[in-house]
Formats: sequence, structure tokens, C-alpha cells
Amino acid sequence: MDDSKKKRSRAPQDVGQALSQTKRTRHGDVDETAGLRRDAEFWLEDGTIVILAGDVSFRVYKGVLATHSPVFADMFSLPQPETPTTFPSLGQQCPVVRFNDSPKDLRYILRAILPSQSGTLVPKKQQCPSFDAISAHIRLGHKYDIGHLVDHALDYLKDHFTDDFDKWVDRGGDWVPRRFKLHHAIGVVNLARLTGCDTILPIALAVCCTLDPKYLLYGFECRNGSREQLGQDDLLRCLRAKETLMHDSTSALHKALIPIPSHMPACDTPTRCRNGIQELPDFFAYEGPLIATAHPFRNWKVYDYWFEGGSICERCEDHLKERLHGEQRLIWTKLPTILDLPIDRWGLPAVVEHSDSGSDAESDSDSDMD
Repeated sequence: MDDSKKKRSRAPQDVGQALSQTKRTRHGDVDETAGLRRDAEFWLEDGTIVILAGDVSFRVYKGVLATHSPVFADMFSLPQPETPTTFPSLGQQCPVVRFNDSPKDLRYILRAILPSQSGTLVPKKQQCPSFDAISAHIRLGHKYDIGHLVDHALDYLKDHFTDDFDKWVDRGGDWVPRRFKLHHAIGVVNLARLTGCDTILPIALAVCCTLDPKYLLYGFECRNGSREQLGQDDLLRCLRAKETLMHDSTSALHKALIPIPSHMPACDTPTRCRNGIQELPDFFAYEGPLIATAHPFRNWKVYDYWFEGGSICERCEDHLKERLHGEQRLIWTKLPTILDLPIDRWGLPAVVEHSDSGSDAESDSDSDMD
């Protein structure tokens, strides 16, 4: 079982840490909500608690939040003042809690767990969540022990940063999901480290190997104002692996196209196709950036223009494509080793275990047949 799927249970000190990062506003006549702006999306007039995050105030239903999060439940169960404080900016009595979270991140969480037409992991306007949304679901879901939110977000990442080569090829070989940018892979690595979801690390780190050095060294700034950077160990992995990936990707292309196959299956124009394949090294001389790349799993479409004008038949091109996929598959299964990641059987077919009872049944069946 993936470590990220194991039942999450917070230790008492973890709950205490999460609670310590919130602050119940009970300072007499001091109105801590003054000067804050009400959130346009989550200010519910009949809400039962006000949450302050940054310079934004949210008014929501504490019962709903407590249902999704045991940390919220513990937080809201703290003793209330006998006479609840009334803040002029609220207009009526209402408990107020300050969260040490970005209002942008908190808004993503509220969209996911509060009942509304868009109350789902993925916003109603699209089925492709942004990196910021996925990151908020995992980080705050982990912090406040909202397990289903973390699991759904991780499933989305595992579906794209997959260990299944055929699935990768069928999807077109895009490095990152739609609405993600390449440098968001740095954040994906950090999310994998946070949750112990090692299966997404090989592809996420492989993407990092293709990034401009400025991203590797300095990371990038998120919309919530925080900065995502690779840890030192993962940065070292990328720096060491990049050269190996460039070598292996170049070697894979050469092995797929050269030497010329002695027999092209089902080819009706063997002479024309052989001549067309013989011309491919001419492209190698002028296509350095396309050939020598740290991206070892390029989609065949990037090489399509080499065969424009019918230099080889469609069957022969398909044959060459399958040869390249075979070489790429070998690199795929070696990724954990290349990146110094201790992940067993990554990229290999799942082992089907046969029970002893099944074996006995087969033996009995064989005996009956004898």
C-alpha cells in the first residue's frame, strides 16, 4: 500500500501544533476584525464562526468544518467565554478564530468542503485544478487532518506523475498536467516529501532535471506568497541525474533509428524507406538541442517533420516509433536508480500473487485430469 494511503492519525503534539497556529480573539474591547475585508465568496450571514486569515475574514459554519477535520473539531471545542465578544465590524455576537494560513489557500479548502454548487475538489469551471489548488488541498489537508482532501489531490498527481509508461505514452507525454507549469514540478516534489508519496517522485524529479538552473537554485514564488524550492538532497539528485538523462535520451534515439533494421515488417517500398532512414543522421548534425536533451521520454510527434514528404512509409515510421518506445521504457524503469531513489519495482508490472489455496486447487484439478 502506498504510504500516502495509510490511515492518517495525528499524534497529540501534532494536534497541539496545529491548534497553536490559530488564535482565538478574546482581547476585551479590541476589535481584531476591524480593517479586514470580508471574503466575497465565503461570508455567510448565518455563519457560526468567523475565521481570520491574513487580511481577509471568512464567516462559515463551524459544524461543517468540524465534520471534515478532527483538528477543527478540537479547536472549536475549546471553552467559549460565558458572554461571547461582540465586534462592531461583525454586527452581532460570533466566535472569532485567527488562522496562520494564506487566505488564498484557505479559500481553496472552503470551496472543497463547504456545501455549495462547486463544493468539490475540482472547481466547477474546469476539471483541471491548478497547482495552487492541489498544493493547498495537500498542505492544509495534511495540517488539519482532512484525509479525503489529501487523498483526492494525491490521486490527481499520481495519475499524471505516473509509474505506468504505457499510460504516459497514451496521454501524449506531457511533462505536467494542464494548468501546471514545468517549474511547478518543484512543488510536486515537496508535496510528495510531505506526504510520503514516493511513487510520484521519479517523474517529478525528472521534470526538474529539464528546468532552467535559476528554478533549480531559487525555486519559484506561489500565488500565496510562499516560495517553493528543492531541498538540498533533491537538488543534488537533479544535478547528478541531468547528465545521465541527456546521455540516455540521445542513446535511445540512436538505437531506435540506427542501425537500419535489416527487415522492415510489412513494408511495400523497402528501397525508398531504407534510403529515407539512411538520411536521418543528417538531422542529428543540426538538431543538437532536440537530440541531446534531459527529456528522455519525448513524444514521437516532435520528430514527425523528419519524415515529411513521404521519405518513409507509415508502417516503417510506426516501426521506428515502437523501437524508440522500447528504448524509452528501459530508461523509465531505471529512473529511481538514476535519481538515487530507493523505490522497489517502480515502473514494472504489478506482481500477481497466487494464494496457496489456489495452487492446491490447480493441483487437485490436474490430478483429476490424470
